[in-house]
Amino acid sequence: MRGQSKAEAEAEAGRMALHTAQEIAKIRAQAEMEIVAAGKAARMELKRYSAHLAVALAEQQVRARMNAAAEDALVSGFVHEVANPAARALR
Repeated sequence: MRGQSKAEAEAEAGRMALHTAQEIAKIRAQAEMEIVAAGKAARMELKRYSAHLAVALAEQQVRARMNAAAEDALVSGFVHEVANPAARALR
């Protein structure tokens, strides 16, 4: 009977060790997936933030250069393109 109990205990210990190893593997895989997802999210947020900064800088530069003469030139160019569709096709 002692031998059988010892064998059952060893078998149970083996099953527990296997189960523990499987759980560790699952946790590790889940952690790796979460790290990858967090990295992707961080890269996307960084791209979004960079784009926002680039647009803000471009807006500042345009506003700094904008004056009455520049506005007139933009409007004249727009009117010329609308009035002359062939000029638009050349671009």
